[in-house]
Amino acid sequence: YGNTMKDVLLAENWDYVMVQQHSPNAGNPNSFTNLNGLLDYISSNTHEDTKIVWNMTWAYQNGCTQEAFATYDNDQMTMYNAIVNTAQSVLVPNEKIDRIIPNATSIQNARTSYVGDTLTMDGYHLSRGQGRYIAAMTFAKVMLGVDPAAVTYTPAGVSDAFRQMTVEAVNNAVSKPFEVTASSFTTDKVDTSAEVNRPTQEFASLATTTNGRNGLTFYYTTDGKDLVAYTNYDATQGRWYDNSNNQLNFFDPAEVVANNYGLGQCSSSKYVAMGYKAAETGSLDLFALTVIQGPEADYSYNVRIALGDPENTVHQYTVSGKPGLSQEERYTLDVTKGQEVYIIYENLTDG
Repeated sequence: YGNTMKDVLLAENWDYVMVQQHSPNAGNPNSFTNLNGLLDYISSNTHEDTKIVWNMTWAYQNGCTQEAFATYDNDQMTMYNAIVNTAQSVLVPNEKIDRIIPNATSIQNARTSYVGDTLTMDGYHLSRGQGRYIAAMTFAKVMLGVDPAAVTYTPAGVSDAFRQMTVEAVNNAVSKPFEVTASSFTTDKVDTSAEVNRPTQEFASLATTTNGRNGLTFYYTTDGKDLVAYTNYDATQGRWYDNSNNQLNFFDPAEVVANNYGLGQCSSSKYVAMGYKAAETGSLDLFALTVIQGPEADYSYNVRIALGDPENTVHQYTVSGKPGLSQEERYTLDVTKGQEVYIIYENLTDG
């Protein structure tokens, strides 16, 4: 902090210096007019053997509210194609660039898998767990020659199925850096060759009238990100509540005990959220069942699974239909002891 670019370039005999474009302009070839001047400046202030590499950044997530996304008609594939076309026309012919790191394509390949378009934390920055894992594996292969399949390390939120999907996505991106290769991982594959016995924790055994006991916490939220644990419990009505802004949200533990599920109601905040702190390090099998209830009408809900941080989305799905419709999802998460898994429901229904 406080150093100039020249200070940093002269600080070490760097093997590589990585450069990338500001992501909103990554698909705009007219924004590269000063590229050669920048590359020459780097070369004149580094060791003669220092190589310059280029990080090809990814397209934004569909639905991203970043203003610059409108430049690409708010369409992910339009942005991706612009990025790779610019790389091919501007960067590939430039002999001052030693190699290109195809993160744009690794991410786009992964988006064709069962994971879908869920690899950012805010629409454009990669998620801390899964998104950045893919980018790191791409760097490792291109820069260090590492075989992704030989990497056994996975951070929190990355299952073995996701690791295998990443290996395929990265290898295909390096082989074909300027085109999307569809993933063969269309479902969350888990190894069923050997029986895995893990203790089962049911809501019926976890939910109590003391919020946070047994690692299970019910939260109030107005944005699905800032979660505040409920502190008020109405024993008469059997529910947690929060009277902030005259809103009433509840998660009824009585329903949990009676039927092994929880009844959550979205008020004007449109959200219901809960968290479970892992009792031990290892794999956690999560079974999520969503059932639409209410007066006859069309409803739509987004269900998001986050790990360690409410914004670190690792899975999500949408349930839409009339009362009585149910949908179940099963996920295997790699967790560390005390790490919290969040399930956040958002009401997408108008009115």
